[in-house]
Amino acid sequence: MQEILKKKFLEFFQFIQSTKRTIAILGGGITGLAVQEFLEKKKIQNLLLDDTPKNSNSFSARLHLKELPPFALLVKSPGISPRHKLLLECKENNIPIISEIELARNFFNGNAIGITGTDGKSTTTQLTTHLLKGKYPNTLASGNIGLPFISVCEENLEFVVLELSSYQLEDSEQLHLQASALLNISSDHLERHGNIENYVQAKMKIFDWENSRHTAILNDRQREIFNIPKNAVCKILYFGNSVNLDAFISGNQIKTQKFTYNTSKFPLRGKHNLENLAVALLLAEQFEVSPVVIQKQFESFQGLPHRFQEFLNYEGYIFINDSKSTNLHSMLAGLSGLDKEFFILILGGIPKVEPIDPLIQRLMTLNVEIFMFGEMCKVWKEEVEFKLNKKIHAFFELGSLIEYLTKNLKKYPACKIIFSPAGASFDLFKNFEERGNFFMNEVKKYLSHIQ
Repeated sequence: MQEILKKKFLEFFQFIQSTKRTIAILGGGITGLAVQEFLEKKKIQNLLLDDTPKNSNSFSARLHLKELPPFALLVKSPGISPRHKLLLECKENNIPIISEIELARNFFNGNAIGITGTDGKSTTTQLTTHLLKGKYPNTLASGNIGLPFISVCEENLEFVVLELSSYQLEDSEQLHLQASALLNISSDHLERHGNIENYVQAKMKIFDWENSRHTAILNDRQREIFNIPKNAVCKILYFGNSVNLDAFISGNQIKTQKFTYNTSKFPLRGKHNLENLAVALLLAEQFEVSPVVIQKQFESFQGLPHRFQEFLNYEGYIFINDSKSTNLHSMLAGLSGLDKEFFILILGGIPKVEPIDPLIQRLMTLNVEIFMFGEMCKVWKEEVEFKLNKKIHAFFELGSLIEYLTKNLKKYPACKIIFSPAGASFDLFKNFEERGNFFMNEVKKYLSHIQ
């Protein structure tokens, strides 16, 4: 079935090419520009639609369909709202709309694996790639991490491991992945999806239920929220903390049907990272990577920048950069192993639309000093202080927070200083990478002045 659908799409694409019709691209960010570059290599007429026209082939996305040159297909960038007026007008006029991921998938001839979830996507994508490289060196991570899929879809790769966001999945109908994993679900992006049901529905599009050669990997802890079709014929595997699961996590072991792995030398800490590892193990096993190779590979995995990254030990004060924590669930996962020791927590950024109660409940159990910066001070500070009956050190921007903290560091016992914002970066920074680099550079700068 996959081959038939792919053939039909490529025939349609060739028809567009031969008749010199135009393909439109909605969104002029990294993804949109990569799609435009791909189409130009194929010598296909295209027009880029963006709020700020980027080049001679671009038009304002504020225009109506009738004001634009005619086009036969629209490729939607993931950041564009599904309620954008041009999308609604295309649907009314029966103009096909696809995602960059779906477009790229039709041109990719290797094996494709998809990974999604509220948290842990990037780590699990890179970890799975690292495990597969033990047997298949020509493997690449792509999608919502690294290069857009469209930029590598015609490379001669054995495997591509795709990190897929809900934004990418909601526009993708025919991905036909060899294997897919859904790590976890919690409230996120509800301002986009409207409610948790729509968010889950978008995530579940990663699975190919009707393909007996497809493998679906799911979190046992959240079975009740997954709407798995009763007629599903694909292979379904579960990971979690129960003995009878396909990947059973217990202490320093993960037991699968093939092997019992020793995780004591796995470099990443926390229960959430053992779940990420369990998923990566199952995916690697599905493609016949030997347990011995898998064990060796995960012990050498270095983790991701900006994800619980220990970057400095200053006289016993351990500074951790977790700028990739852009929502509450991600931040709480990172704190899962901190129960008794005193530490300093830095929160900040733009909070997502999600309940604050889990944060309050967790902080009540911890021995923690809390610092906060940016937009979060306006949204969370008052409520957190009231419910915890605890003063929060609040700052308008991150630089002044770091200056104050480093100058007053010796007021606190040697401890971990965890920068895990739990909010989006856009109030003060371009992205979480810029925010994390700023944090690390400023800490080193101020501490060097103290010395």
